[in-house]
Amino acid sequence: MKALLAYAAAAALLLDNAQALLVLRPQQRRTQLRATSSVLERDVARLAERSASWAESKPQERAAVAEACLECLRAEPWDAGWLGAQTGLESTNPSQTRYVGAQTDLESTNPSQTRYVFGAVVGDWLETFIDAQSSSSRTREAFEKGERVPLGLAVPGATAEIRRGAAEATQAKAPPGTVSVVLGAGNQSFLALIDVLQRALIEGGCVVLKHHPLRPFLLAPYAAILGPLIELDVVAQVLDEGVEAAAALVAHDRVGHVHLTGGEATRDAVRRTLDAAGKASVEVTAELGCVTPWIVAGGEWTAKELKLGARNLVAAKKANGGSNCLSPQIVVVAKDWAQKNDFLERVEGELKRQRDEVAYYPGARERRDNALEACGEKPLGASDAIGFARNTCEMALETEVFGPFLAVCEIEGGLLEQADFANEKCRGTLSCVVLTPDSLNTIMQMAVVDRLRYGCVAINVWSAFGYTALARGATWGAHGSDDASGSGIIGNHYGIPDVEKSVVRGGPLRKTVDLSATPPAVVFDALFEALVRRKGTGAVASVVARRTLGALRGLVPVGPREGVWGAAAVIFCNLF
Repeated sequence: MKALLAYAAAAALLLDNAQALLVLRPQQRRTQLRATSSVLERDVARLAERSASWAESKPQERAAVAEACLECLRAEPWDAGWLGAQTGLESTNPSQTRYVGAQTDLESTNPSQTRYVFGAVVGDWLETFIDAQSSSSRTREAFEKGERVPLGLAVPGATAEIRRGAAEATQAKAPPGTVSVVLGAGNQSFLALIDVLQRALIEGGCVVLKHHPLRPFLLAPYAAILGPLIELDVVAQVLDEGVEAAAALVAHDRVGHVHLTGGEATRDAVRRTLDAAGKASVEVTAELGCVTPWIVAGGEWTAKELKLGARNLVAAKKANGGSNCLSPQIVVVAKDWAQKNDFLERVEGELKRQRDEVAYYPGARERRDNALEACGEKPLGASDAIGFARNTCEMALETEVFGPFLAVCEIEGGLLEQADFANEKCRGTLSCVVLTPDSLNTIMQMAVVDRLRYGCVAINVWSAFGYTALARGATWGAHGSDDASGSGIIGNHYGIPDVEKSVVRGGPLRKTVDLSATPPAVVFDALFEALVRRKGTGAVASVVARRTLGALRGLVPVGPREGVWGAAAVIFCNLF
C-alpha cells in the first residue's frame, strides 16, 4: 500500500505540472515483457514523443518518481526466480561437474548476497538522487568543497571525494524528440539499472534498455522497480534478439544517444553502425573497463599488512571469475622492494587457498590461456583457476583479459615511478588501486593520488567500492585524458562541475576488512532488511532468530567462520 501511495503521488505531481505527460496506462507494464519488433517500434516512437516534456520536468517531479521507484525496490518480492537464475548462471562450468558438489556453501549464500548488493546499490543511488534535489544537502556541500564523504556501513571507515581538474569527463545525452538506448551489461545485474536511472532521472532522457543475452531474467525485476518510469512512458525494455536486431535498434531514426557497458570492440561496432546509418552526430558513451593495475607501495610492511594486502588482491581477482571491469590484472611492484618476494609468495598462497569462482563469462578461459601463453606460461584449459604470470608481457598490458588472469610487473624506482608506469603502460583509465603500509609518508600518498590518471583511485580498498561511492554521489567512469575505457560518467548526482576523478580511501591497511571471508547468508539477509528495506532492529532480529532456529532444527553444525560472522551479526543488531 505504501508503494502504491508513493507511486500515485509521483504520478499526480507529474500530471499537475506537465500537460504533455500522458495518462497512466495500467496495461503498459505487461507490454514491457515482450520483445517483438512491432512492440519495440511503438515503444521507441512513444518514448520519443514523451522526451521533450520529460526533459522539462522539474527536480521535485523527478524526485517524486525516484521515491516511487524506491518504494517499488523495497516492496519487490526478492525471492522471485531471477535470483536463482543468476546463481545458476554464475556457478555453472559445463566442463567441470565438480562444482555441483563443491559450491554448495557458496551457492546458498549467493542469492542473499546478490539481493543485498543489488538492493543497496540501487537504493543508495535513488536516495542520493532525492537528497540532491535539496539545496540544503550537506553531502552536496562536502563534495563541492572537495571534502571526504563517509561511505557509512556499506564500507565502514571508507570515504569518497571528487577531484576537479582540466581533464573533465565528457557527457552526452539524447536531444529532445529522441531516446537513449542503453545496452545492458552481462556481468553484473545492477549495472544496467543504474545506467537507466542515470539517463532517465539525472539526464532527463527517455530510455530504451536492451538486456544482455546472458541476463534475460532481469526483465521482470526491472519491470517492478522501474514501474513508475515505465508507466510514465520514460523507460521501456526489450530482450536481446541477436546482433541484427540490436543494430536495427541502434540505427533507429528516433535514437539520439547510445550508452553501453562492455568492451572496446562493442563500442566500435556501435559507432560503425551509427555512421553507416548516417547518424555520425549521435554520441556514444561507454564504460569499457581497463587493464586494472594494483600498485603495491614499497617501504616497511607489517606481517598483517602483507597478509591482508595479498588476501584482498586475490579475493578481488577471483570475484565473478575475474569478469569485472575493475578486476585486478597487473600487480605493479618496485624491483628493489625488500619485501617483494614475501608479498608475491603470499599472493601465490592465497591463489591456492581461496576458492575459485566459476569463469562463466563467454571466452573467459580462452582469453586467460591466450594471455598465459603470451607471457610464457602454460594454459589451464577447462580449469577456473587464476592464471598467474610472475613476469608480465606486452599483451597483458595492452588487453583487458576480463577473466581469471593476473600478472606481475617489477619496475625500477619508487611509488611515483609505479604510478607513471600504470598511467603510460596499462591500457585504459577506469580505475586503479594503491596498497600502502602505515609506514608510507602521507605526503607521498597524496602525491601518488594526484599523479594517477584514472577515473577512480582507490587507496587500501578495492576499486569496486568506487561503485558504492558513485551511488552516494561520487562518480564512476573513465578519466577524461583517454577514451580506451570509454567516455562519460555515472553518478555525480550533485552536478559537481569539471569532474576529473573520484578518490576512495579505505583507511589503514591493517584495519581493512578481509574480503576473502564471505559472511553466511544470514548476515546479508539482516543487512538487506535493515539497510535496504529500512525495517530496523526488529526485522534484523527476526531474520537472525529464524535462521538460527532453522539451523537447530536441521542440526546443522556451526563452524569457526560461521561463529565469527554470527558474532558480527549480533554486533550489527546492537548498532540500531
